[in-house]
Amino acid sequence: MQDAEAIFAVFCDPGVTQFHDLDTFTSIKEAMSTTGYAYIVIEHRAKRFERGDGIR
Repeated sequence: MQDAEAIFAVFCDPGVTQFHDLDTFTSIKEAMSTTGYAYIVIEHRAKRFERGDGIR
């Protein structure tokens, strides 16, 4: 996954993960996973953004 480093940089911060209902990342491997909860959250939000109904 080409964005793994950026995703890890965001989700390794406890100040961020407290608002996303997921554990704070401790390894880059968590950002690279395509089966983890974070991946599902990101994909879901990206699809909502593409439809125009998920902009925050």
